[in-house]
Amino acid sequence: MPDRKSVSNYHVKHTAKSVFLALFLFANLVSAKPEVEELIHRPPGAFYESVAMDSKGALYLNERQTHTVFRVRAYGLIEDWAHAPVGGAFAGLAIDARDRVFATGITDQGVQAIFLFDPEGEASILAEIPQARFLNGATFLPDGRLLAVDSKLGAIDGTETGEIYAIDPETAEVELYFKDPLLGKANRENRAYPAVNGIKYFEHRLFLTNSERAQVTSLALNEDLSPKELTVIANGVVGDDFAVAEDGSLYITTHPVNSLVRLSPDGKVVTVADKTDGMVGATAAIFGRTLGDESSLYVVTNGGSYIPPESGVETAKVLRVRVQERGYQAFPGPLPTRPSWQLFVVTADTVADKAHLRRELGPKYAHYLEKHYRAIMIAGQVFEHVGGEPTTRLYLLEAPNAEAAVSFLEASPYGEAGMYENISARPFRSMIGRWMQGVAW
Repeated sequence: MPDRKSVSNYHVKHTAKSVFLALFLFANLVSAKPEVEELIHRPPGAFYESVAMDSKGALYLNERQTHTVFRVRAYGLIEDWAHAPVGGAFAGLAIDARDRVFATGITDQGVQAIFLFDPEGEASILAEIPQARFLNGATFLPDGRLLAVDSKLGAIDGTETGEIYAIDPETAEVELYFKDPLLGKANRENRAYPAVNGIKYFEHRLFLTNSERAQVTSLALNEDLSPKELTVIANGVVGDDFAVAEDGSLYITTHPVNSLVRLSPDGKVVTVADKTDGMVGATAAIFGRTLGDESSLYVVTNGGSYIPPESGVETAKVLRVRVQERGYQAFPGPLPTRPSWQLFVVTADTVADKAHLRRELGPKYAHYLEKHYRAIMIAGQVFEHVGGEPTTRLYLLEAPNAEAAVSFLEASPYGEAGMYENISARPFRSMIGRWMQGVAW
């Protein structure tokens, strides 16, 4: 990898045209800014490279400078979860339907590889791909195969095309899935910028960013998920990683352009947030996956530590952006269908001998509820009598089904500590009341 000085010089001399074009486009597109909340920050020089989320809402953050994957539980607990082998490193992260965490990266012998983590964060090499130059973004196909792109970062030779590799997590078999010049570099001397970078699946197609070309492409897939046709859907977008909304819109982090942009299905690019919102060195994004959090977009940054802005390197951040649409959820196996959401009355009894944990876990529990407040119509405690201790929790939740409503309580800090028993969820239909502003008949 080039040193920081060579990266900065190259950025000025060889990629100014693409970046300045992107800056011009973004500066002239105006949109109403959503709420942006800073959740975590690390000192200047830290580098959040990638982000993933499991089905319980835990975030996994790959920090490149310390070669550490941090896990952030849904209720805010930050854990030093995994470390790359000495001399090795992780790059992109991906999580499958069984909540298994995978990473692209490099071994301690300098070989590009796919890593698989056990539940305790111990990394093992699933498959080596020695012909690759720099494995980066990764995503899953509905049939369970993991796709990883070779971004050719730091390379000169062999950069005229970019490759996508398919890895079977069960057999560790690797095959070349697709290659094309549009996934490679336009200028082979451009070592500082990756070629194909981010990759995500969406309804029989793959979306891909190419940072060096400042392009976004779409690879149509056949019914058997084999590649069919690659087309350019946007130019002038210096994209890094991105997240996909339900309608196929892409929320793209632009890294050196210090912004988050939305590319809609009609090709319109709009700036969602910029450096004034903390997007300096924005590298990756993912939508929330848990009940009430599907419209939260989690963005990680490096504070400009790779390509410093004129204002200087800032803290690396984890930001939550509240947008007006839900994220697309794609998992291995049959394509998911989203049922109509409905209301459920959820109740849970407090285990008598664990009531003392309420004080210890109360702040984490409150944080959990605040994070998912959009799914909660009302929630509170039920008492046996006035002045007594609470014996039951009652929630009116919006959820796709009863199982999801029950899981909401089970995944809370109280639920994970075993404080609840007799959890039930029953469908509820609103009929009349002030909060409805009328009646339903």
